[in-house]
Amino acid sequence: MPLFLVLPLALCLTALDSAPALGSQPPPNRQEDAHFEAGAAVVDITPLTYSIASNQEFVPACGATPAQVAQLWPGRRLFEFEDPYKPLIDPSSGKYVLGDPYCDADHVEHYQAPYIAGGVGQDHWPTATDSSDPLQAEAIVYKYQRTQIATVVIDSLGLFNVTMDQIRAETAKVLRK
Repeated sequence: MPLFLVLPLALCLTALDSAPALGSQPPPNRQEDAHFEAGAAVVDITPLTYSIASNQEFVPACGATPAQVAQLWPGRRLFEFEDPYKPLIDPSSGKYVLGDPYCDADHVEHYQAPYIAGGVGQDHWPTATDSSDPLQAEAIVYKYQRTQIATVVIDSLGLFNVTMDQIRAETAKVLRK
């Protein structure tokens, strides 16, 4: 997360935490243990490289076994989460082309690949990952009394709404625990 965003927010929340100390007396209902907390984390989200074993994610929707998924959907995939597909539109391209049939095992109704900005044409995505510069998700969480605010920044051009709905649902599950 850029420091120019974090620092002002942290200073504002710190000021909120210390504001009662600026007056002559604390508010009458303030709990003695009320305090400001902050935490941060960084995690590597670089997609894993495709292997036939990663086809297990697509069983049984796309085939009975991982090997059968690879046989039925022979399109080249570089990353394990890419949907299996049949390269019919432009087999020489070595990648999914809009219109190629694909197995939509999770019913999101679009082909899933790591889309990135730049390049020419549609469906531009990386052909490799750089281990010296991994994709990351960075989070910072602030808590004051019973209120928590979390900001998460990911190395990505964007996310489809279906994916955001899945993230929201998983977050709600964790918060209910």
